[in-house]
Amino acid sequence: AFWMRRDFSDKMEWQSKEVSASVPNFVERFAAVQRQALTQTPDWVDIKDLKERGQGNYSEFAKRLTRLALDFAGTNSSGQPVSFEYNFGNMVQTGALMEMVAAVTFDPRNGRVVVEHVDPRQCYWDPTGRGLYRVRFWEVDKETLLRQAELTDSEGNALFDKEAIEGLVAHHDRAIVEDRENSSGQGQMLSSPRTPILIKEWLVDLIDKTGGDHGTRKVRERQLVVTANDRTIIRGPEPNPWWHRKDWIVGHPVLQAPLSPVDGRTYVELFRPTVETHENVANRILDIASMNMNAFEVNPDVLDNPEDLEFGIGPNKVLIRAEDANPGDRAVQSIEMGRPVSADLMRLWDATKQEAQEAAAQSDISLGQTVQNSGTTATEVAASERGQGALNDSISMDIDLGFLGPVAELVYFCALQHVNRDTPGIWWGLSDEDQQLLESSREEFRERPIAVKASGLTKAVARSRRTRGLLGAMNVIGGNEKLIAAFESEFSTAKLVRVIFEDFGVPMKDLELTEKERVKRAEARAKAEAQARFQSIFPGGAQQPGGSPGGGGVRTTSSQFGGIDPAAAGVPEGLSGEVQ
Repeated sequence: AFWMRRDFSDKMEWQSKEVSASVPNFVERFAAVQRQALTQTPDWVDIKDLKERGQGNYSEFAKRLTRLALDFAGTNSSGQPVSFEYNFGNMVQTGALMEMVAAVTFDPRNGRVVVEHVDPRQCYWDPTGRGLYRVRFWEVDKETLLRQAELTDSEGNALFDKEAIEGLVAHHDRAIVEDRENSSGQGQMLSSPRTPILIKEWLVDLIDKTGGDHGTRKVRERQLVVTANDRTIIRGPEPNPWWHRKDWIVGHPVLQAPLSPVDGRTYVELFRPTVETHENVANRILDIASMNMNAFEVNPDVLDNPEDLEFGIGPNKVLIRAEDANPGDRAVQSIEMGRPVSADLMRLWDATKQEAQEAAAQSDISLGQTVQNSGTTATEVAASERGQGALNDSISMDIDLGFLGPVAELVYFCALQHVNRDTPGIWWGLSDEDQQLLESSREEFRERPIAVKASGLTKAVARSRRTRGLLGAMNVIGGNEKLIAAFESEFSTAKLVRVIFEDFGVPMKDLELTEKERVKRAEARAKAEAQARFQSIFPGGAQQPGGSPGGGGVRTTSSQFGGIDPAAAGVPEGLSGEVQ
């Protein structure tokens, strides 16, 4: 559906086979909203040391280390390191179609934490929800696998069985190839002289053959096992090698399903059937329009050259009758094939379109279109927007809690475990103080209890909700003078404007006055206030010497008052200097 591919093999050649672009458009907008919300919140990761009260030195260090690791955790199509936010949009797109899955590992060659975007069809969890195992599988060239066999642990022991790897033969998994072709815009059949190997990475609880006395006794918990071609163990079994002692693959369905421990629902499932119905109606309308173009019955004996009909009959077509043709015989006669498209069918087309938009939680307004129904009230539009916004807000919060938070925690512990002077990359991005702190307290930090919270999308949702509430409240207050007076007596208008600008993402520093501009504005305000007070004292203007009352107004010079006492002239105390 995303690549707009649909099977029309049951249709005749003349029938319409149009496919709507609604699915890719809805998915792209959905992913763009989530990605924009995350990028607009640079401090979306919050780490607190549970032993500290409030934000302490360790909490700030953990946040700096995590943020630096995230800045190089992604990879573009050319293989260069990019920030995690660069790949987050692709993860949301995959989540809208299937599920969001990411693997957090460390690349010793580049000295950086890697958050890899994983195909959810290549990762299986225990369907019972008890977490007994997790399997991830993928294809790799034997040459690449032999290079990985050179890796060793901190004690210098080999991680892989190199002898077993050297004995592997090519393994072709047709299902993996078909998945790649079905999930991309073009075929991906690869032809390479290298030897493909099917790798399966297991994180499992191993039990003995009998299952123990009661069938539940475990022999080894959370063991890492790597197999090749479903026949050979090339690594493990070994305990979980990561300090966090958790699964380093995070999976999150965009929509939760009730009573389902593992599987959820996808965003596309909400509207894909309705979009297909809309496509069927649209193609039916086009078929009726095509049928309304009449067919023709032809008598070739009447024509001088029957080959003139080889390419059909069109406007301004000239047909020459044969000389011996009967004058009463017609060469061409039209056959009525159908009727015009009815208004009811067009209303059905519009209804299926609106239904698909509602299922996708996207309205005409959010799509940048004008609401065509003039009978729709502002209250109905607002209610529709709230309902659609509530669904998107709920999805955003779930992504924060179920995906971004666990990913950030894995990134922190992965960086804490592996970043050191011997690895290039993000180590040199740390300050001297953070480098010393990491080297001296690495083992202590490993055991400290922390709480990692991701709030990037949640903060964006809160800003959006607050902005909508403020604008709605000010719309009500602005129409009532008593409400305006009550607001001005209790609240600051300047702070309100600042909050609204911040929620809209407007950089306040670009709008703030310079010191010179502040001085000029203060002088102008003081001058205006002095003039207003003087006019309140002499509302009609003072009589100038030798002139008529009110003639030319009042000149604010000392010569006008001469030796007259300002108080006697009605000038309040403290104002005489300003008047002078």
